[in-house]
Amino acid sequence: MMQALGKEVPAQSSSVAETELGHELVRFSRIMHMLKVRMADLLPAGLDPAAAQLLAWLVKKGPSRQNELADNTFLDPSTVSRRVSQLVTHGLAERRADPGDGRAVQLVPTAQGVELFTQLHSRREELLYQVFDRWPEAEVAEFRRLLCQFNDGIESSNIDQGDQ
Repeated sequence: MMQALGKEVPAQSSSVAETELGHELVRFSRIMHMLKVRMADLLPAGLDPAAAQLLAWLVKKGPSRQNELADNTFLDPSTVSRRVSQLVTHGLAERRADPGDGRAVQLVPTAQGVELFTQLHSRREELLYQVFDRWPEAEVAEFRRLLCQFNDGIESSNIDQGDQ
């Protein structure tokens, strides 16, 4: 038996492919961290990159309540609260009354927030183009399909739910 997410689970033998995939996922995680560091120079001083992720959600999905942001970004409510405060302090988002329930508050990106999102999105697209420009279009499409399948599997596995 081994511990996983606070539970006892039977030890499973991994195939060579699963072991190699695990190594590649660790490598990918390090590369993604490096890319986030490179993109951080576009962020205002004092803005955490996680706040920029919330900004991206707001720009793409529209006004949201803080609890919706937490639910949809897999962040705990206290983290979302801190990051939202950063967005508001930097003038990238503002709090507005929820039109459906005037007692509730929605977060809405400001024009400055949309501009920052556009800059970050453009930088990401440039970086991806540098990688995928050398790939055949069919391989890019297959990679996207498999990555979506992987992400959907992670999201539906309730990894973020601890004991549940």
